[in-house]
Amino acid sequence: MRLPLYAEMGWKHLVSHWKSVFSRANVVVFPDFTLPMLYSVLDTGNFFVIPGSPVDVWAAESYSKTHSKNQLRKNNGFSEDDMLVLVVGSSFFFNELSWDYAVAMHSIGPLLIKYARRKDAGGFKFVFLCGNSSDGYDDAFQ
Repeated sequence: MRLPLYAEMGWKHLVSHWKSVFSRANVVVFPDFTLPMLYSVLDTGNFFVIPGSPVDVWAAESYSKTHSKNQLRKNNGFSEDDMLVLVVGSSFFFNELSWDYAVAMHSIGPLLIKYARRKDAGGFKFVFLCGNSSDGYDDAFQ
């Protein structure tokens, strides 16, 4: 990070230029909490952190290129007509149920009621993903 070096050299105009560039964005997104600390000199209140690794995204994309959606449904016991609701919970709640699940289910309640009233609607099923997939956790959730 060269910003402190620029400030030491008296190049305040360069630092203020970078700050104005960062302030033009509605949101500056970072993948972890270390980068916003490095760029704190430029923070205008629009920094946002979405924790996670791009490696996970790349792995998911490469997986989806080699696996058919319909085949995955069949392999996991879901019909092509089922509406699947995927709820991705926090990986920080290893031994307790996450409130993420309850919030997600409550938020989409009106949509599910509307879907259930359709005559051609299949079943709808929830799939919950989180950091702990042990048998004990699954039993507690059920």
